[in-house]
Amino acid sequence: LHWARPGTVRVLAHLLRSLRVHAEGGLPVEMALLGSTRLEHDNALLATTLAHCKARGELRDLTLRPLRQHDLNELVRSMLGVGELPGEFMERLAEESAGNPYFVTEIMRVLVEQGAVFLQGGHWATVGAVGELDIPPTMHEVFRRRVRGLDADTRRVLELLCTAGQPVGLMVLVHACDLDAPSL
Repeated sequence: LHWARPGTVRVLAHLLRSLRVHAEGGLPVEMALLGSTRLEHDNALLATTLAHCKARGELRDLTLRPLRQHDLNELVRSMLGVGELPGEFMERLAEESAGNPYFVTEIMRVLVEQGAVFLQGGHWATVGAVGELDIPPTMHEVFRRRVRGLDADTRRVLELLCTAGQPVGLMVLVHACDLDAPSL
């Protein structure tokens, strides 16, 4: 929501107010509305609107904090299906990801896809020393590496979709990318 435009913020405030009025009037409200925002982004209208909605009991705040080392370890062990992972690897992963679970998941996906982390004799291993692993420093780099791993046709379709910035019909993709419909 941190990038929400004024119209979107007004619609959100109206929806929250309507849900509260319905609930207070005894009408069933079978809806959960979830939104996320980052505190470091400056959107004064959103901040003011959310503060007013919170004061009227129209929303609850849930602050998500970075994963602690133990929780990070559990996440990665569950992803890889192993009981233990090298402490040095987990410390490096915690440092690089700042405990962001989404970033951890994407980093692990890239490392496995690139073969930098692999299963050997029932245990996870790394190519070379843990300190030398090429861990993507940002989400931008994670996506860049994942896109680089796609075949040329898939990259061409993805580039066209990104350039369009909106849904594109199948026949437009067929003609623009010079591919046949079944291969899309």
